[in-house]
Amino acid sequence: FPVTIQIGWGFVESRFSSTPSLTLSGMTRVSKGIALMTENWFIPLDQYYGIYSYGIRVLGEKTAFDIALVNNPEIAQVWSLGFPFLSYTVCF
Repeated sequence: FPVTIQIGWGFVESRFSSTPSLTLSGMTRVSKGIALMTENWFIPLDQYYGIYSYGIRVLGEKTAFDIALVNNPEIAQVWSLGFPFLSYTVCF
């Protein structure tokens, strides 16, 4: 299961933030045209605030279609599984 970790500092009002944002992502194929994926953002506010996504990527030769759910503590109070998210990508 390949995992990607990203660290970055925001640039706001002509200066860099003192605390980095973090991203933790992963994807694994379950068949030739289907992959399970997750992408999670951790944003520094008073403490780190998490936004989580998890779903399925349908892979074509030059396209990808994502069907996912996005969640955080506030969304979970309304929809425990998360808010639906769709994405379509075309490679030129």
